[in-house]
Amino acid sequence: MKVSQPLVKQVYQAEQGNSFKEKVKEEVIFTDEGVMIEGRNVNLTRKEKELLKILVENRGRAVTKEELFLKVWKDADVSIRTVDVHIKHLRDKIGNRIKTVWGVGYKFE
Repeated sequence: MKVSQPLVKQVYQAEQGNSFKEKVKEEVIFTDEGVMIEGRNVNLTRKEKELLKILVENRGRAVTKEELFLKVWKDADVSIRTVDVHIKHLRDKIGNRIKTVWGVGYKFE
């Protein structure tokens, strides 16, 4: 399993106990094969993985549905409601870690 370089550094720092913020990032590790969440492998589709990565990178900040749509689907000819459907599938797979911020979008906690 290959882990992307920036996350390897974050996990190493978390193991060293450098700070609470770095330890929190250890909960979600993106690999070539998928995602590990709290030590558990989770199989995600490519779009689910892209959505989750954006939400994790913006942890604690609400990301608008429009921003998610533009970053993941770019100019694809699909409805913006596809974001809602993919968020639901993510919640089914990882639990209710993705919160809805009414009138704004979604955030990862």
